[in-house]
Amino acid sequence: MIKYRVKLIGTPDVVLKSTPRITTEALKETPRLWHARFFRRHFQGGAAARYGYRPRSTKYVLRKKRKFGHTAPLIYTGLMRKQLGRGIFVTGNRYRAKGVMHGPRYVFMRQTAINNRPYLAGEVTALAPDEERELTAHLDRFITQRINELQEPRTIIIE
Repeated sequence: MIKYRVKLIGTPDVVLKSTPRITTEALKETPRLWHARFFRRHFQGGAAARYGYRPRSTKYVLRKKRKFGHTAPLIYTGLMRKQLGRGIFVTGNRYRAKGVMHGPRYVFMRQTAINNRPYLAGEVTALAPDEERELTAHLDRFITQRINELQEPRTIIIE
C-alpha cells in the first residue's frame, strides 16, 4: 500500500474543485505503471530474495528443473505469467485505486495445512521498497503536474 498526502496552499477555487478528479486520475495511473514497469520483475532471477517469496521445497525445485529446464521464480508452465501479463483493469476513486488481473484459479488459492501452497497472488503483487518509493514519487509528480497545469496564466495590460 502506498500512502500519500496532498497539501494545497493558497490555491484558487478551480484547483480545489479539480483536486478530486486529479487525485482519482493519479491513483488509477499508479497500478497501470506498476503493471507496465514492475510486474515482469517478479518472474526474473533474484525475485525470490527481492520480494521475499516463500522458499520452495528442494523436491519441487528439482522436479521443475528436470521437467522444464529452469528454476525461474513463479514460473512452472508459464500460464500464470501469460494470463496475468495480458493487462490490468483499474477501478478507483479519489481515496484508493485497485488493479485487477485475471489469472488461473490456483493463483488465488490460499495456503492451508493440507496443500502447503505459497500464496501466489501475494507474491506476484509484492512491492520492493525501491519500487514503492518510485511509485510514490510518480504519484506526487503526477498530481503536482496536473495542479500546475490548472493554474491559469494571467495577463496584465499596462496602458
